[in-house]
Amino acid sequence: MKIKLRQPWWSAYQTFGWTNGQWGIGLNARNVEQAIDAGELLEVTVGDYGKFVFNPAEVKDYAVKYKTTYTAKHNTILYVVPNDFRKAN
Repeated sequence: MKIKLRQPWWSAYQTFGWTNGQWGIGLNARNVEQAIDAGELLEVTVGDYGKFVFNPAEVKDYAVKYKTTYTAKHNTILYVVPNDFRKAN
């Protein structure tokens, strides 16, 4: 599943207690669940900041284990991972 984000969540480090300046990638939980059900990888492009390839089950496991879920507008649940979680060229 391909996902395009305009920019990362710059202040994620403040919300989740990560290393100062560590930005995050917030992925809609519904998309993550759909990718798990379909057996697909998540191919995420974050503006000009890079392309990331994630195993959706690992994203979900990370968010649950480290409590990095976030409720955004309209009660949209995001699974948030740090930018160094997985990165492609």
